[in-house]
Amino acid sequence: MCCCNFQRKWDEVKELVLKDPHLSFWTDPSNARTPLHIMCRMCFGQDEVADSSNEKSGMDFLPSHIKVARALINSSHECEPVILPRPEGLDSNGEGRDEMYQVHMSVLTVQDYLGNTPLHNLCGHMRSACPRLARLILSSASDSGVLDWGNKKYSRAPKIYDLLTVKNAHGCTVLHFIGEGSAPWEVSKNVLDACNSTELGQDARLHPMLVQDDDGDTPLHFACSAGRDPRFLQYFLDDKAFVVHKANNDGRLPVDDLIVWFVDENDSDSEGDNTMPLLERATEDMLTSLWQRLEVLMVMATDETCENELSSARFQPLHAAASYQNFPSIVLRLACKLFSDELTRRDENGLVALHVASCKQECQKSKDPGTEMYAELARWNSDRENDTIITFLTSLNPDSAQLLTYEGRLPLHVAIESGKSISDIQHLLSVAPKSLEIRDRVTRLQPFMLSAIGEGASFDLIYFLLLRNPELLRCGTLR
Repeated sequence: MCCCNFQRKWDEVKELVLKDPHLSFWTDPSNARTPLHIMCRMCFGQDEVADSSNEKSGMDFLPSHIKVARALINSSHECEPVILPRPEGLDSNGEGRDEMYQVHMSVLTVQDYLGNTPLHNLCGHMRSACPRLARLILSSASDSGVLDWGNKKYSRAPKIYDLLTVKNAHGCTVLHFIGEGSAPWEVSKNVLDACNSTELGQDARLHPMLVQDDDGDTPLHFACSAGRDPRFLQYFLDDKAFVVHKANNDGRLPVDDLIVWFVDENDSDSEGDNTMPLLERATEDMLTSLWQRLEVLMVMATDETCENELSSARFQPLHAAASYQNFPSIVLRLACKLFSDELTRRDENGLVALHVASCKQECQKSKDPGTEMYAELARWNSDRENDTIITFLTSLNPDSAQLLTYEGRLPLHVAIESGKSISDIQHLLSVAPKSLEIRDRVTRLQPFMLSAIGEGASFDLIYFLLLRNPELLRCGTLR
């Protein structure tokens, strides 16, 4: 009986909207929310929806509510457009300045006092988010009529791209809400599937995953700050490698936020000495949990600025961690702790991790953000990091400096060609002094000859190498 009464009430609401389509644009004076905003924040029905962890979250709508929501959306597309103040343009009296008004052709674009659209509200309320309503909003955005108004044709509903990139008062899109875990899995999946199928067109529009909030954070920053599980991160990224290397206003990458989340979680659960290095005070299970998330980011991290001809197509933890030197140094340190047996493992080109670390890395010049509060964010070659990536790897396995690739190249050859510092070259020679006499089989040049060609040419390095063994200049020993 109670359910029938509810359905009858919703049927009455639908009839009112159909009689007066302008009701779809009505806004509450106290918060600028439309009826659709309010519905997106309500909890209806009895059908529970399971999230990606098979936990119960959210409530599914009954059909009567979906019919009302559809009526609100369709009615807003049938009546005349409305002019409403932008949320950032509201004055102290709740009224908008003339220059801050906006024409709305659809209720889907109306923003409340926080700048949230109905889809923002839906994705920002875990317990009330409805997958059916999410599908309705997304399908309404992509399939709409056209209105002639003011001698110009306006699309009555926004495109999915526009719904996914509209910002609220803090600069957040619906993808930011989904990233931080504010929506149940079924709703998140619907929105992410729509995002993955979005046509960016020929106007080089910014991908929805690259839209930044007022702090410069992308949706991936939000997901990493929340410590989302690896399965979610993998689905969230969906091969969007470019997102992994997008820094916020403070120069922090998503991986930095992931590490900060882990440090905070570890320290809040730990009763031990928090002054110890993170890799020593965290348990192996906790470090494995962190690595599983880091691995998702590294698999995706195929930044073109870091590519080189020696890179491997098959993912190997140490090789990957040595490749992305714009990541905090703790990433490679953790990889070496968990996969120490891979220090001398070769990829299909015969490279060990030290070869990869010796390659040219344009991205190694990145910032060292937030190290005042989190020492774990220090980069290689920074003031906060005592080791270079080369000194660190050789300290774990000095013999790796003597290993040749399948093409006959030593780490020393690669390091010289890549323009590594004299101190790094000196360290490689200290652990493998005989490498100074070995020719590079690719170029047929000795190390001191390599230092005289290419972008890494350096008179100081030539002098340094010849000073160690002047006889090389005369005899040109081949080994």
